[in-house]
Amino acid sequence: MKFKVALLLVTGLALNPIYGQEDEIISLTSENVPLLNGTYHLFSIDSSDITLDRALTLQKYWWRDVENKGDYAVKLEIMDAKHLTAYVLKKNSIIATDKMRFRLENGQLIINRHRLIHCYILFNFFGSLRTTISLTETKSLKLSHHNLQLATLIILPFAGGRENCLEIEFKRRSVDH
Repeated sequence: MKFKVALLLVTGLALNPIYGQEDEIISLTSENVPLLNGTYHLFSIDSSDITLDRALTLQKYWWRDVENKGDYAVKLEIMDAKHLTAYVLKKNSIIATDKMRFRLENGQLIINRHRLIHCYILFNFFGSLRTTISLTETKSLKLSHHNLQLATLIILPFAGGRENCLEIEFKRRSVDH
């Protein structure tokens, strides 16, 4: 009896058109890459901590306005065969624009972005010079010379690192504005 119930449950799940079915991935070419044009939700459907503005522009525009984070979106626009513009929107008003280069490879659009992290260099130098002069009975000069020199070089580089490789899905808004 338990086997029949388990078999019915597995069969029912397999026949359910929603369970286990993912959207088909479209292979992008230079002819159909404008299909990406549109306005997308900022947050992924799987509640990932990576948002679309962060993934494309390397910045989180909504983080100081958490109460209104649902008002934010990202609009993508293919400019030409190698350039894409991402517009960060708040209540359908553009608050940031970022133009980037892309290439098509294996049916996917690839954007390589790099961020330079500055390191701080602190160089200190301290010198102290003390000289005392005395005269001996034989009229010679007696010199007592004290020289102190200190130097410090401190380099504060980026302290830490992280690498993520995630597959995240962002839904297109039902009505592009």
